[in-house]
Amino acid sequence: MSDAPSGPDVFAYDNPDWARQLILQFRYNVPVAAHDHMARITTAYVNKVLRFAAPPASNDVSARLESLQTNGYCRLGQLLSKQAVARIKEYLANQSVFDEADPTLGQFATDAAPPSVNVANFSASSVVNAPYLHEAAMSPDILHLVSRYLGAPPTIPYLAAWWSYAGREEAKDAQLFHTDFHDFKWLKLFVYLTDVTESSGPHVVVRGSHDPGLGQRRIAEINESDSKLAQGLERAFAPGQRVTEQDIDSLFGRDSTESITGAAGEAFLVDTSAYHKGQLPVDTDRLVFQALFTILPTIRDHVAPITISGAYESYRASARERAVPEAFWAYSTRLIIRDPKISSQ
Repeated sequence: MSDAPSGPDVFAYDNPDWARQLILQFRYNVPVAAHDHMARITTAYVNKVLRFAAPPASNDVSARLESLQTNGYCRLGQLLSKQAVARIKEYLANQSVFDEADPTLGQFATDAAPPSVNVANFSASSVVNAPYLHEAAMSPDILHLVSRYLGAPPTIPYLAAWWSYAGREEAKDAQLFHTDFHDFKWLKLFVYLTDVTESSGPHVVVRGSHDPGLGQRRIAEINESDSKLAQGLERAFAPGQRVTEQDIDSLFGRDSTESITGAAGEAFLVDTSAYHKGQLPVDTDRLVFQALFTILPTIRDHVAPITISGAYESYRASARERAVPEAFWAYSTRLIIRDPKISSQ
């Protein structure tokens, strides 16, 4: 997206960009404590317009939904078969990767990452065109959970996949505790494409820290006995900061973190407004797939949907009789895929 326009012409009646800029102002300046209220307003509008029924779950998901609401994450078990994982890895082995932190390195093969690279990402095109991945993100059971947690049918702004390399000297960027900000409410799906143990880079989440008031309540409690520590934690947990494990322990407690390990093909959902990180792998490289689910589409970022003729047909073959209707699929995937074979795109 180009630089934000300025001047009185922005507010011309037939210029839609002023509304986009106003929404951006709301999205990035509304206090975190008000996000849940803003999410309810937004989902009420989305549901009023779309009138889509949430896909039914294949079994009781109340425990997973409760875990999402209470802890900020839930495990989903095996989402992709061993055969599917093997095909995905075979495809990705022939795709180049890049380091988001250092674009000057350009593209390189997954097994030829420079020693300075901790994490190497696949392009959006590589991920969307990979076998099984966009179908997995639109799994009816996942859509059911996501729709119930968000309160409305989701939008997928992007799919991503990356290698995290073992043996690097120190953790960098998202390998340090942090929070994300994508909407007033969102979820991320993670699917391991390699076996992940405690020593191969598990996803680590701080239980309950998606509650925006939890940290402030804890700081207030600490302030009663140690005002200096409370002030230090206030600075350490300022918005946008990377946070040390020691600070996480001081604020939330030593037993507050959950390391999510699992076999290749296993999946989990996380509200990444919670403090989280991808642990630096020690002895084995980690490959992971991610899908972001939001209420509304991104406004700030450029999107470039990739044309895949027959994408909905492929999804329907995967989901079978539980596939969501064409219009639901087209709505949720509209920022990442264009399928010229369906009428609603």
